[in-house]
Amino acid sequence: MRRLLSIAAFSYLSIIFLGCNSEKETDPLQKKIGEKQLKEDFTVFRRILDAAHPSLNVYLNEAQSEKILDSLYGTLNGNLTLGEFYNKIFFFINEIKDAHSFISLPADVIDTLYNRALFFPLPVILIDNKLLVNADHDFPHGTEIISVNNIPAEEILKSLSVYNPVDGTQEHTQKVLAATDFGFQFYARYGGYKEFSVSLKDTVGNINRLEIVKSVNLDELYKREANRYYLDQTDVPYSLDINESSGYAILRLSTFEFSSKNQRNAFKSFISNSFELLRKKPECNNLLIDIRENDGGYLYESFLVFSYLTNKPFNEYKAVYTKLKKLPYVSYLSDSYGSAEIEEINDNIKNEFVKIAPFKYAYADSLNEEWLPSENRYTGNVFVITNAGVMSSASYLAALVKNSGTGKVVGTETGGGGQSGNGFTNIEYKLPNSRIKLRFSYARLHYTNGAALKASGVLPDFYVPDTDSSFFHNEDRQIIFIKDSIIRK
Repeated sequence: MRRLLSIAAFSYLSIIFLGCNSEKETDPLQKKIGEKQLKEDFTVFRRILDAAHPSLNVYLNEAQSEKILDSLYGTLNGNLTLGEFYNKIFFFINEIKDAHSFISLPADVIDTLYNRALFFPLPVILIDNKLLVNADHDFPHGTEIISVNNIPAEEILKSLSVYNPVDGTQEHTQKVLAATDFGFQFYARYGGYKEFSVSLKDTVGNINRLEIVKSVNLDELYKREANRYYLDQTDVPYSLDINESSGYAILRLSTFEFSSKNQRNAFKSFISNSFELLRKKPECNNLLIDIRENDGGYLYESFLVFSYLTNKPFNEYKAVYTKLKKLPYVSYLSDSYGSAEIEEINDNIKNEFVKIAPFKYAYADSLNEEWLPSENRYTGNVFVITNAGVMSSASYLAALVKNSGTGKVVGTETGGGGQSGNGFTNIEYKLPNSRIKLRFSYARLHYTNGAALKASGVLPDFYVPDTDSSFFHNEDRQIIFIKDSIIRK
């Protein structure tokens, strides 16, 4: 989906919802929407992005953006299904290349899917460019999927990449994320089925074995995905494990998103106590910070952790920009916004940003805080472990560590940007007829010590992907690599 300069070469057939399924009567994505309503929704969608999205023309110039939007609008002829329209606007969201921009189906549509057997039932994972079964239900883990319903696995993953926006041009990262949410995204792209024809290569090497598997409902799919064979656990938000005899500690940070002030204070205390304890253990001279699958949250938490690692003062941002003087199109904000919340966001924008050009406002220098190194800062070797699921403020932490020379990054490229990304408050709109929700952050952040390449995530110093061997033996290859190939040497 990176062919940005040749819109005429696009075949929009590749993004249209196929709808060729045997469950049309019970599939909510098959609901028809009239042409007038579709065009109204698309016009609202376009105007909101133009007025408020801070990164609309970072990777697409204005002419490219207009050409794609005009072409999509031209396909809104006659009635389309909810699924077809959803895929069209998701296509454009992906072209913006912003990990904070997302499209979601109406909540009541999702609710109806929990009891409807429409979904591909097998949790999968992408390892060494092979789509492998990642559970032990219908087939043993490690069974390779060659095709589903006669569509090659590589073609499926490429088509599902559109549902996984990342910061920049990271096709492989998007495929990894597509495999993680394969069941739902296959449904969104190809429709629901009662059963699936799957071509397999089994774990003893029998190629193109054909099997029929029955669909599951969304509730069962999520239960299966929660019990995958090989995954980076995120159910415990943070932990510290010290191995004094081997001279290392593992600080696991699976999220920076906390739902209450008490939870944020608890995290702050945990970080303070952890680094105070590490300071008292000078023999523990290697710190592994595991942020795999951390999709971000509060930026403050990223700065807090980095203040315990750096030996130099640092500013929170290089610069921050927004288009907004106040929230536009408030009548289309999602139902969760009350007048008090809208007023609070508008006050923040008004008080924090200064106009520097027409429709461009900069974050006030006086608010761009300088952080000092913590009294209990860690002085040993630092290794940050990353993967495709690292986004937003977690990706920023990895960038701060890597680009300041404070430590090394081990693993694979992050989904979040290494130079910049969107942030601050998320705003969510609801299109009036389809009721599809559009969400994005209103400010664009340019990172302190940002990378030179704006089109990538944080690139690891040591590229250590999972392999067939680490998968089949259920081994943590990244931590093993740090312990065996770096620390022991």
